[in-house]
Parts: sequence; C-alpha cells; structure tokens
Amino acid sequence: MKRLRFLILLLLFSSCAMDYSYDAQIVNNSPQQIRVLITYDRKKLDSIYAGQTYYPYLQSIGQNPKTPLARFDSVGLIAEYIVPGNENLRIEDGIGGWDVAPNYMLIKEITIRSNTNLTTYPHNRLYSAFKRIRRGAWELQIK
Repeated sequence: MKRLRFLILLLLFSSCAMDYSYDAQIVNNSPQQIRVLITYDRKKLDSIYAGQTYYPYLQSIGQNPKTPLARFDSVGLIAEYIVPGNENLRIEDGIGGWDVAPNYMLIKEITIRSNTNLTTYPHNRLYSAFKRIRRGAWELQIK
C-alpha cells in the first residue's frame, strides 16, 4: 500500500514538472503549392550569436521532407521554402511553461507567393497573423 501511495505521489510530481511545447505553422489549405520566403533580422542574429555562425541554424528551421528548403540566401538572410498543397511549414517551435507563445523576434518578414497572390507580413504583423488554435499551437492559414 505504501508503494502505491509513493507511485501516485511520484506521478503527480512528475506531471507538474513537464515542459509544454509550442509551434507556429503556415498551413497551405489550397491544392496548389506556395512559396514561403522568410527574411531574418541580421542585427538581432548578430547580437545573439556574437560573431558565431548562425547559418546552419537558419537552414535547419522548418526542415521537413514535404516542405524542403528550396534556397537560402546568406547575404539577404532569406530562406525560401516550397510548401505543397495541403501541407504545413513549421517556422517556430520550442518548449516553455503553461502558456508559452511563439516568439518571432528573429524574423524580419514573411512573404507568401501563390499563383494568384503575393502577401507580405512584416514583423509587426506576425503576432496577429498567426492565430492560436489551441494551447501551444499557432497557425497562419493560406486558402
């Protein structure tokens, strides 16, 4: 009986110590592919990395076989992704507390190109463009 109480207490304490994850995704709900260009803020990256290279980190963001990095411009710090129809591109993720939210501080702007539209989201519009769909999940829907 003591062991059962100990196990229950252990489970309660371990569940309180979990970190919650979050992510922000661009969701392509259209049947056609889109191109997503993410321009990163060089000043912020330079201040964080203090002379160390950050290109491998930027090139690894959003890596997924279904949404490959098509091109990376190291001069302009622009990552271009091809997102097929009805697929997602994760642009931000991490772990944190109960109500953690994405932080788009490294992103200067996001441009989305389809066959018919060109939409640019500057940094100051990213927080309102991505809608919270549940705890830990934000999406920018493309139709």
